[in-house]
Amino acid sequence: MLACPNCGGSLKFNVSSQDVMCDSCGTHFNPYAVSDSSGAETDSDFDVTVFRCSQCGGEIYSTDDTIAGFCSYCGASNTLTGRLTRGMRPEFIIPFKKTKQECKDIYKAKIKRFFYAPDDMKSESGIDGFRGIYMPYWVYDIYIGGPFAARLSQTKRRGDYIITDHYSATGSVNDSYGGLSYDASSSFADDISGKIAPYSAEHIMNFTPSYLSGFYADSSDVPAELYSMDAMSIAADKTASNVRFEIPAMYAIDGGEQTVANQLRPQLTKTHSALFPVWFMSYRNKDRVAYATVNGETGKVTADIPISVKKFTLISLATAFVLFMIIDWILNITLTPATLVSLAAVIGVVIEWLASGEYKSIAMREERDTGKVYVERQRVLSQTRSFDDFEAGAAVEMPVYSTKSRTTVKKTKKKSSAVNMFLVIWCMAFFGPFLLMFGQVGMGDFGAKAVTVICAVVTLIFMLKDLRNYNKIDELRGHLPMSVVLLSALVICAAILVLAPASDIYYYAAVIVTLVGTLSTMVGMITHYNLLATRPLPQFATHKGGDDRA
Repeated sequence: MLACPNCGGSLKFNVSSQDVMCDSCGTHFNPYAVSDSSGAETDSDFDVTVFRCSQCGGEIYSTDDTIAGFCSYCGASNTLTGRLTRGMRPEFIIPFKKTKQECKDIYKAKIKRFFYAPDDMKSESGIDGFRGIYMPYWVYDIYIGGPFAARLSQTKRRGDYIITDHYSATGSVNDSYGGLSYDASSSFADDISGKIAPYSAEHIMNFTPSYLSGFYADSSDVPAELYSMDAMSIAADKTASNVRFEIPAMYAIDGGEQTVANQLRPQLTKTHSALFPVWFMSYRNKDRVAYATVNGETGKVTADIPISVKKFTLISLATAFVLFMIIDWILNITLTPATLVSLAAVIGVVIEWLASGEYKSIAMREERDTGKVYVERQRVLSQTRSFDDFEAGAAVEMPVYSTKSRTTVKKTKKKSSAVNMFLVIWCMAFFGPFLLMFGQVGMGDFGAKAVTVICAVVTLIFMLKDLRNYNKIDELRGHLPMSVVLLSALVICAAILVLAPASDIYYYAAVIVTLVGTLSTMVGMITHYNLLATRPLPQFATHKGGDDRA
């Protein structure tokens, strides 16, 4: 704990004044003018209190010895255990620029737009749970210099002919980058750090423990080498973009900017450790947790927002009732049994299309967190990327051009492709029932049969994609997709329409079966959307493999 030189009270960093203030006497001090009262602070380390969650093993540290009352990572309300230890000093820090009240106001403005969000995420007590945590980052300095060569082309049209002139271009680059940063903690998901990026390099300060007073920080467990190649690749791509900017727009680079980037040889000149500010809140629901984070410098916000099934059901029923009233009373439309079946089939396949997209998104997120994958791999052997910000000083010499050759091609008309045919089928699938309903076409029962069969085939395709994505998601691996129920219902509908029984009861039964399949798919979609919008409860081992300075 940092003690006030005047009265011995506790010093806390004040975000509004950007200095440290005594809780007792209210005196303000320059953060660099006060230090650890025990005299234990050195150039390489300083005294910190590490708080560890007994449930998930997550750790945060602080210069204060106040016991943390809940875990920011798993949302557990149990008191975290603390121990005094030595912490490696990071080189730099960006102090908090947004106060907790500003953070709460920013979050409220975002969450109020989500009608389906759980009430706990909107309540004042829940929002008050935001905690200021400094997250560890690796910051890279990169230099790129040397020559490059590129092939350019310029295309002109003359009548029915396309004439292309080819050129060669040479030049040299002299680019330097500072501030390419990647989060250095596996507990801080890459998708979160990417969404609240960037941080501004102009606010980076030399580290002093005073900035941590009243806040917490996370330790790094990801080595700097893990992201160095990614940082150099991004720098090369940016330099190639600078080259493209210097070349007149009338010329195209053969092979694109990547052909220039592949010639460059970035050099990693230095790696820095830093702490960046994040306002962090967790919302726990049974065995899942959702995070809301606000960039403590810029106020950029991102949040995992699950859907309240209760709210969704009530609003959906109310909307369905209003639509039914419009169709039945205002438009005075009577649906034939066959058309009703095909319309139910279309609704079902649209829902399955949306659900299939959610499963794909979940599977993609499971594979993207580089830091998490690294730590898990290290854990197995022993028993997130985010490009935030950079400052670039670029000096690109103007290329020297020389005409090389000319190509003349006769212009021909494009023919329709399989993609166009697929779009036509989709238009038939979506608009066929509505055309039938309003009597605009005379296909009758044949049109209803065609639409229902197409919907069944499309649902089968989506179900196979769902099964492939299920195998990539831990919580769903080995389970059958919910779309199996809908596909079975659509097959029954198609069979009834083909057999064409005389009694309408069979058609209405098919509609009920289809709506049950659609409802099961919707419930599954909401459930699995909440898998996407929330995260499994974290389980951390002791931080190893990284550098605590970050």
